[in-house]
Amino acid sequence: AMWGDPERAASLEGGDSLATLLFQVSSPVHIPWGDTRWQELLTGYDVWIHAETIEGHESTSIITQACEMMAKHAFVSSNLAALNLHVTRMIRELTRDISKSKNKINEDQTDDFSLRISRVGKARATAGALQLLRLLSHSVVVRCCKDSIGKETRAESNTDLEEAFTYHTRGDLPHDQLTSGPLLNAVLDLIVILGKCADALRTPELYDTIVLAFRLLFVLFGTQLYQDFESSSLRPDDEPCVYSFLDQLFEADKERNDSCSEKSETDYKNLKTFFGSSRDSISCNSSRGRYPKDRIWTSQSILETCLRWQIARPMAPDRSIAHYYYIMAQSAVAPRSREMRSADGMYESHSIVHAAAPGIPDSNEGAPESDIALSGDDGGKHNKSNRQNNLILDATRGVITLGSTIILLPLRLVSRVFGALVQSKESFNRDLKSIISRKFDSSTASRTKDVLWLSDAILSDLSSCLVLLLINNNRSRENPFREELKALNDNRWDHGMESRLPDLPSLDTNSSSGSPPMDVSRIKMGSSDLLQSGLTLNFESLFESFGRTLHTEVGSLLLYTLVQTSSSFAESLAVRSDLDTLVLPLLRTLYFSSQSKTFMASDYAAHKTKGSTNILNIRNCPFRSQSQLYVIIILLLLFSQDLSFGRDAFRRIHVPHVMWYKERQLRHINLGSILFLTMLRSLMFNLQRLHDPFLLSNCCAILSNLSSATTDLHEYAAMRLVSVAISVMKRHAKLSASSTNGGQNMNGDEEDDLTTPLGRYCEVAHNLLSIISDCLSPRRIEQNLQVIYAIVYHQADFAKIFKGNLYAKRQTERILNIAQAASTLIQEASARSAPKALKVLESQVEVLKSVVEKKRRKRDSISDYTFTYEEDTDPESFFVPYVWEVIVCAVTSSNIEWNKDDIRAFPLLEPEEKTSVQQQQPTNGVAVSGSFDANAADFV
Repeated sequence: AMWGDPERAASLEGGDSLATLLFQVSSPVHIPWGDTRWQELLTGYDVWIHAETIEGHESTSIITQACEMMAKHAFVSSNLAALNLHVTRMIRELTRDISKSKNKINEDQTDDFSLRISRVGKARATAGALQLLRLLSHSVVVRCCKDSIGKETRAESNTDLEEAFTYHTRGDLPHDQLTSGPLLNAVLDLIVILGKCADALRTPELYDTIVLAFRLLFVLFGTQLYQDFESSSLRPDDEPCVYSFLDQLFEADKERNDSCSEKSETDYKNLKTFFGSSRDSISCNSSRGRYPKDRIWTSQSILETCLRWQIARPMAPDRSIAHYYYIMAQSAVAPRSREMRSADGMYESHSIVHAAAPGIPDSNEGAPESDIALSGDDGGKHNKSNRQNNLILDATRGVITLGSTIILLPLRLVSRVFGALVQSKESFNRDLKSIISRKFDSSTASRTKDVLWLSDAILSDLSSCLVLLLINNNRSRENPFREELKALNDNRWDHGMESRLPDLPSLDTNSSSGSPPMDVSRIKMGSSDLLQSGLTLNFESLFESFGRTLHTEVGSLLLYTLVQTSSSFAESLAVRSDLDTLVLPLLRTLYFSSQSKTFMASDYAAHKTKGSTNILNIRNCPFRSQSQLYVIIILLLLFSQDLSFGRDAFRRIHVPHVMWYKERQLRHINLGSILFLTMLRSLMFNLQRLHDPFLLSNCCAILSNLSSATTDLHEYAAMRLVSVAISVMKRHAKLSASSTNGGQNMNGDEEDDLTTPLGRYCEVAHNLLSIISDCLSPRRIEQNLQVIYAIVYHQADFAKIFKGNLYAKRQTERILNIAQAASTLIQEASARSAPKALKVLESQVEVLKSVVEKKRRKRDSISDYTFTYEEDTDPESFFVPYVWEVIVCAVTSSNIEWNKDDIRAFPLLEPEEKTSVQQQQPTNGVAVSGSFDANAADFV
C-alpha cells in the first residue's frame, strides 16, 4: 500500500478543517508567513499528497474551487508567495538532512535510526506541500498567461505574474521578496543532493518528493507553455521577455557571479530573516535553519545528475506513490485485448508506451504481481455483462475503464465508489457513468493526443525532460546548460585508474646512488586536476541506456540533442559497430507508426461522406505526433550519412530474430535489410496517407545513402524493393498520363513539387529505380542475386512500365538487359524453384557481369552522392514546442492537470465533438457506412 490518505483527499468537504484553512489561504485576506495557520495547513500533507483538480468543466471540488480563488486573489493577498517561502524552507531543511546523512555514512558507515525517521517525516511533509503548491501555482500561471495575451507590451504582461510570486511585507520582512528564485534554487539543490545520494532514493517518501519537485518545475516553466512561443533568435535584445521561470535559470550564473549586487544582498537579508525567525519545521522538531548565501547547484551538476538518472533509471521503491500508480496502470492494460503486446514485451499501440524496453515476457504473462493487484472470483477475467455496455469494472485492481479510456484511481477510492453505488443495481451503471463523465470527461474531445506512459522509473523520464527543456531553450543566447553539454567527455576509462596503475620500473637512473625514484603517485590518471573538469559521463553506459529508451519520444529526442550538441558523443557513436542497439528501437517505432489495417476503412468512409480525399485523420493515425517521425528519420539520416554505417549494416550486423515484424518471420537477417523493409513501408504509408514532403524526401535520402553499400539483401527485402518500385512507377505513370491528358504542360515543374501527388510519386520512383540499378553494378552484382531474381519475377511489369520513357535510358536498359539474361539462364537450366534459380544465377555470375559491363558509365547512380542532415537556422522553433508536447501528452499526461485548451506553445487538435459509447467505430476497422471506390487501391 502507498502512504498518505487518499480517501480523505477524495472526500474533502467544506466542513473539514483542512478545507477551511485552504479557503482562508486562497481568499483575498493576507495571512502573514508567521501565522500559525500555515503550520496547521501544511500538517495535512497526507491529504494534500493525493489532492487533484478536475479539468474541463464546472466542478464542486474543494481543491478546484480553492485553485480558482487563488488565481483571482494571489496578486493582492501574497498568500501564494508566503506558501512559496514555507515550501522553500522545508526543501532546504530536507536537503540539509540528506546531506548530513550522506556525510555521516561516509564517516562511520552508520545512519541513526531516529535521523532516518525524522528524514522520512520531513520528506512526507515536503511532498504534500509541493503537491499543494503545484496545484495552486498552476491556476495562477494559467490565469496570468491568459491575461497577458491582450496586453500591448511585454512589460505589462510581466507585472501580474511577478506580483503573484512576490511577498509584500507588512513589516515582517525588511523588504518585499520575490519568492520564485529561492524556490527554484531550493528545488535544484535537492535534485543535486539526491543525485549524489543514490541510496536515499530507496526511501519511498524521498522518491515521491523528488518526483513532485520535478512536476512543480514543469508547472512553473509552464509560463512558456501557455503563451505564444517565440524563439530567442527572433526576440530583440532590447525587448523585455515575458516573465519566465526558465529565464531565471539561465540568468542564475550571472547573479551568482555578481553575488554582491544590491538585489542579491536584499534577497539574502530577507530570507535570512525568514529562516532565522520561522518556527521549527512542521515535519519534525529540528533546529532553526539558516539560509545559505550560495546555492549548491550548477548547470554542470544538474546535467550530470539528470543524465546519470537516465543511465541508471532508479526504480520507484515499493510503497511509494509512483510505484503504486505504475502497478495500477500495468494491471489496467494487461488484460485488454486491443492493445496486445508484441513478442518483445512492448505494446504495439502507440497509445500505451513503455518508458523502457522490458524483458521478453513469458507466453502466459498476465498482470504484474503485486500486493495490490489481487485476483477476483472470476480469476481476473472481466464480467461479460459489463462488456455489453463497454463498461468494465475491476474492483480488485482498483481500476475503472470506460470504453477505451483508462481511469486510474486509488484502491480505497474505488471501494468508496462501489460502496456508494452498489446499493441499486438498476441505477448502478447510470450513476457510475455520470460520476466518471463529470469527473474525467468533457463535452468535446481532448485537444491533445495523450498516451498512457508506463514507467517504473518515472524520475528518469522527468529528469530527461528537464534536460531537453534546458538544452533546447535560449539557443541563440547565453545558455550555460548547452555550453556544459558541448564540453561533455567520456569518463569510462577514468574510474578506478588510480587503483589499477601497473607496477612501473623506476625511471631515475641514479636510483642506485640513493636518490628516490619518480613519485608515480603524483600522476593521477583521470584526475580532474590534470584532465578536464567539465561534464563527464560513461559513454558506454549512456549508449546502453538509449538502447532501452530510444523507442520513446523522450529517448529519441534526448539522443538527437546529445548528438547535435556534443561532438565527442557523436564521434563515439561513429566508431561503433553495434549501432543496431540504437537503430532497431527506432525502426520498431517507425514500423508501428506506418500500420494502416486498423483505421483505414473507417477513416476513409468518414472522409468520403464529407467529400474529401484520402487525408489521414490525425485522431485515428497510428502514431502520436508527426514530430516523432521527424526525429526518428533525422536520426536514421545522421547514421546513414556515415559510409561505415552502411557497410556494417549489410556485412557485419546480423539480427537473429526481428520479433516485432508481423508480415513475415525475419530470422538471421542483416540490419541493412531491416532498414530497407521499414523505409519502404514508411514510404508507402507516406505516399498513401501522410503526404508529408519532409518525411518522404528524407526516407529517400536514407535509402540513397545505403545504396552504395547494399549487398546481401534478404530475399524478402529484395522482393519488397522491386515490388514497391513497380507499384510506385505504375502510379507515377498513371498520374503523369492523366496530367498530360488534362492539357497541363507543366509536367516538369509539377514533378519537382513534393506537395503534389505527381511530385511525390516521381521522387520515390526515380530513387527506387536508381537504387535497383545501383545494386546491379558490376562490383556488387554477385552479392545481389536476390535482387536479380526479384527483377526476373517482375520482368513483364518492368517491360510494360519502361515503354513510357519516363525514366533514364541507362537505368532501364541495365534492368531490362539483366532481366533478359537472367531469365534466359534460368530457363535453359530448367530451374523451376527459387533455390534452384538462385544456384543457376550464382554459377553464371560472370555472364551477368559481362552484360552490365557493356553499358557501364561513370557516375551513373545516386550512390556517388551522400545526403547529409543540416539543422535549420532556427531549430528552437520546432524542438521547444515539441518537447513541451512530449511532456504534456506523454510523460505527465496522467499526473499533471494541464489546461489543454489554454496551451499555445504547440498546435492543438481541432475541436471535435465526442461520440457516445454506442456510436464508437467497431474495433476491426470496418466502416459503418460508405464504401470504397476506384481509389481504394491506393489505400490497401
